[in-house]
Amino acid sequence: MNTAQVENIERKTLSEIVTNDFRVAVVFENYGLDFCCHGSKPLIDAASEKQIPTEIMLADLTIAFQTNDISALRKQHPLPSRNRDGRATSIVIKNAK
Repeated sequence: MNTAQVENIERKTLSEIVTNDFRVAVVFENYGLDFCCHGSKPLIDAASEKQIPTEIMLADLTIAFQTNDISALRKQHPLPSRNRDGRATSIVIKNAK
């Protein structure tokens, strides 16, 4: 997936995105986004509900689209801290400049 496709992904549903490229499932799982039973939600709405900034989500998806090593991807994207209702309370940005 190229940069233009990533930029147009916000309105696609979670299930559409995973169906097109299974590697993003790792990112969605790490953020607690249900792409199965609640996969009909657009990415932008699902991320907003979990208080995940869009730019961070798109950056993580870009990395997922560019990797062939799922185990390395899992190590790169640690689980964010979550409160009792499942919302992210802090998001760790690795290698931020």
